Amino acid sequence: MGFIFVYNVSRHYLDSIFGNHRQFIGPEVCKLFAFTKTLSSERAAWKNFRESSQIPMRFFYSNEWFTEWHTKFHYEMLPLILLEDRSGKKELFMGASEINAIASVDEFIIEIKERLKNH
Repeated sequence: MGFIFVYNVSRHYLDSIFGNHRQFIGPEVCKLFAFTKTLSSERAAWKNFRESSQIPMRFFYSNEWFTEWHTKFHYEMLPLILLEDRSGKKELFMGASEINAIASVDEFIIEIKERLKNH
């Protein structure tokens, strides 16, 4: 079992912003990105959770995801988190509306832990 996180932002968009440090990646761009990263690194609380988790995690920007995977999950569904079983079957773990309703990285981590109890 493993997680697949798909940001609602493309690598090209981020590259253009990182080249222009005056801008900030905030929750209005992609809440999932804002929960897991800062402009220059991984958020400390998220990094601690990720490193202590026994579940493999892969992260994709929208353009990478749709280039590599042709799936039933479309741009308008982003951001999203999928749970992938050992056979490669993917199921929606948390969708855009659920992610966007979360207020903080701490709340985000708690929600993931709670949902994992049901799997």
